[in-house]
Amino acid sequence: MKILFDMRVVQFAQNRGIGNYSINLIETLVKNNPEIESEYLIDTDLATLPSNVPAARLVFLDRLEYLDRTYDVFFNMGFFSVLKIEDMGSYIVPAEIRQRSRLVVGIVYDLIPLVFKEHYLLDETVKRRYLACLESANAMDHLFCISRTTKEDLLRYSRIHDNRATVINGAGKTCSVSLTVDYDFQMRTNTLVYIAGDDYRKNLVGAAESFALAYSRHRVPIDSLFYIVCNVSETTKKLILKAVRIYRAEDRVVIPGYLPDEVLSPLVQSAKATVFPSLYEGLGMPVLESYSLGTPVFAGDNSSLRELTHPDCRFDASDIEATASAYVEALTDKTRCENSVLFGEKILSRFSWRIAGEIVYRKICDLLVAEQKLDHFNKVAICTSLPPDENGVAVFTANTFGKYPDRYCFFSASERYQAMAELKRQNPENPATVFPFGHTVSDKYLAAARAQLYIIGNNDFSAAVLEEAVKWKDSPVPRYAYFHDGNNTMALYHYLGSDFHKMKVLLLAAYPERRDELIGAKSIDDIFDYDIPCFSPMLMLTQINKAIVTTEKSREHLLDDVRGKMRVSVDILPLPIERGVVNVPKRYFNDDTFVIGHFGYPSQFKRFDLLVKAVQIAKKKRKCALLLAGYGDLGRVVENSKLGSAVRVVSGLSQEELYAAMAGADVAVQLRYPFKGESLVVIHELLGLGKRIITTRGFIDSDISDLIMEVEPTISAEALANVLLGLDAGKQGEQERASRAGQRRSSRAIVSKFETILNRGENEGAT
Repeated sequence: MKILFDMRVVQFAQNRGIGNYSINLIETLVKNNPEIESEYLIDTDLATLPSNVPAARLVFLDRLEYLDRTYDVFFNMGFFSVLKIEDMGSYIVPAEIRQRSRLVVGIVYDLIPLVFKEHYLLDETVKRRYLACLESANAMDHLFCISRTTKEDLLRYSRIHDNRATVINGAGKTCSVSLTVDYDFQMRTNTLVYIAGDDYRKNLVGAAESFALAYSRHRVPIDSLFYIVCNVSETTKKLILKAVRIYRAEDRVVIPGYLPDEVLSPLVQSAKATVFPSLYEGLGMPVLESYSLGTPVFAGDNSSLRELTHPDCRFDASDIEATASAYVEALTDKTRCENSVLFGEKILSRFSWRIAGEIVYRKICDLLVAEQKLDHFNKVAICTSLPPDENGVAVFTANTFGKYPDRYCFFSASERYQAMAELKRQNPENPATVFPFGHTVSDKYLAAARAQLYIIGNNDFSAAVLEEAVKWKDSPVPRYAYFHDGNNTMALYHYLGSDFHKMKVLLLAAYPERRDELIGAKSIDDIFDYDIPCFSPMLMLTQINKAIVTTEKSREHLLDDVRGKMRVSVDILPLPIERGVVNVPKRYFNDDTFVIGHFGYPSQFKRFDLLVKAVQIAKKKRKCALLLAGYGDLGRVVENSKLGSAVRVVSGLSQEELYAAMAGADVAVQLRYPFKGESLVVIHELLGLGKRIITTRGFIDSDISDLIMEVEPTISAEALANVLLGLDAGKQGEQERASRAGQRRSSRAIVSKFETILNRGENEGAT
C-alpha cells in the first residue's frame, strides 16, 4: 500500500498538538503495517520537517509537474492550518496528486474557528480561505476525526454525512518518564500545571486569574504554585501579571514558557494535578499525557474534554469563580484526585496510538476494496435536480426513476439528505443513492456508470446539471441530454451566471445565421422574442450528441435548431402518468364555487394575464374563483387582478399539499406561449388525478390529446372565458380519465422505453 502523507501541517505546527498528533499517527501506521510504502509531500516555503519524523522519500509541492508515481492513498494530515493562498482547494489537494491517487483522505482536528467565529474569522481573507478548506473536505473520500466532538462539529458545519467520517481518537506524546509508583496525594507538591497555548479559547488569562483568586482567599495551601507551560507572547504575559497582581499572587504564578518533554514530564508527575480551563478542545492531548504520567486532570465542562475528564473534575471554564473552586478541589480533595487517576486509566485503555492506527488502516483497506468494486458498477447515472428543489423536473425524476435503485443512481446539487428521504418514499426498502456533484467519491461513480443522463429543464436548477455535463464532456461513458422543455433559454442563461453579455456572445457563435437579430438584442427578453430554443449551444458546450425530448413537437424543434451545426440522434421519451392518490382534496372555496386552478411555477410565459382576465369575465356570469398553487412568487400574478375574494394564492406547499390542491380544483388552466418553456410535468400530474385540463395547442402528443382540451395560442380572454363557462361543475369522469391516462403512459412503460434507447446504442435513432 503506497501512501503519500501530506506533511505541510507538520511543517507548520512543530512542537504543537496537531504536529505531534500527525507524527505519532504516521509512526504507528508505518511501524504496525510493514506493507505501507510512505512518502511525504512538503512545501519548501514552510519550515523543514522535525528530526523525529520517520524517514521517507520527499515529494515537493513546487515540482508536482514532474511527479511520475501513483498512490493508493493521499493522506492529508490536517488541512485547516495552513491558510496560504486564495485557491485553497487546489492547495490542499493538488490536481496532479488527485489524478494519481486512488483515495484522498484527511484528518479533522477541530472546527474551532467556526465555533468561535466572532474571534477567529474577523479577517475576510482568513474567513474566505478557511471556508474554502471546509469546502475541500467535501471532495475527500473519507475524513478521520480525532474526537466524537470534532465529528459532531464536522457534520454540523459541513455537508459531510455520517458515513464519510470516522472517529479515531488518539493519544498523547510518548512519555519520556515512566510511571513507576501509584499516585500519592500527600507526596505530590502543591502545584497545578497548565499546559495549553496562547490562544483565545485556551483561556490563558482567565486560568491564571482564577488561581490568583483562590490563593487570595486562602482556599489553597500557602505554598501553592501555578505553572503555565507554553509559549506566551509578551502582550499576554503582561495581561496575566496584571490580573494576578491585583490578588497579590504574582510570585505564585510561574511562566517558564515552552518546556521540552524531559523537563515537563517530571514536573507533571510531581504536581497535584494538571488543569485545563479551556473553552474548547478538539481532543486534548495534554489530558491524555497527564493521565499517562499518573496525574489527575481537572478540565472545562465542554467539547471533547467531557469525553476525557471525570464528571466530578469538570467545571464551567468561562466562570472565574467555578474555575477557582475547581483549583481548590484539585489541591485539597484527595478522593477527587484519586478518582481522576482511576478514570484516566480507563480512558487510556481506549485512547491509544495503536487503536487509532488500527481504525485508520482498517478503514483505508475497506475504502480501497470499495473503490475496486467500481469496476463492476453498472448503473445509469442520472444528473438532475431532486426534491426538495421546487420544480417539476425534480418531482418527475424522483417519481420515475426513484423506484428502480438497482438500475439508477442520482447525482445532484440538491440538498442530498432531504432528497434521499424523498427517494425513500419511492422505494422504502431500498432507496436509490444520491451523490453530490463535484466530490471525489461522486466523480468515481459517475466515471464508472453505464451511461450518464443529464435531465435539463428551463430553470435555474438546471445550471448545476449543465456545469456537470460540461465538466464530463470528454468522458468515454455514453451520455444523453434529456430536455424537458422545447426552449432552454433560461437554463443556459443561469448557467452563464445570468450574464447577458456572455449569453449574447455564445449565441452569436452558435447562430451566425441570426447575427443581425442578435446584435440588436438588449436583454434576455429579446432572446425569447426571437424564439431561439438554445438546444444547439447547450449540446455544443457539453459535446453530447444523443438527445431525448418529451414530445414530437420538441423533437422537430430540436432538429431544426441543430440542423447544419452538428449531428444529433433524437429520441422521444414522454413523461409518465401515475395514478394520483389524495386522501382529502383541498377546497379553498365553497362547494358551490367553480374553482379554476393553475399549478406550478409562475413563469412569465404561462399567460397568467390572459387567465386572470378570463376569470374576471367568467365571474360576471358564474360563481367562480381562481386558485394559484405551487411555488415561487405567485402573489405578484394577481396584484392588480381586481378579483378580490375570488382569488386564492397558496405557495410553499409540500408535494402532498399541492396534490390535494390540484384534486380540489374543478379545472386546471395551464397555458403556454409557444416554445417559451413548456414542461409538461404538472399536466401529467393533473392527468394522474383525472382532472380536466385546458392548455395551449401544440404541446400535447396525439396519444393523450383526447384527455385534454386544447385552445389556440392566439385565444382571447373572452374566448377562454366562454370555454370555462361551458364546462360543468363536479368531478364527473375523473376516475376514467385517470385510468386511461395511466394505462397509456405508466412509469414502468416509460422506464422500459428508456432502457431500449440505452441498449440500442448510438448507431441507431433519428438524425
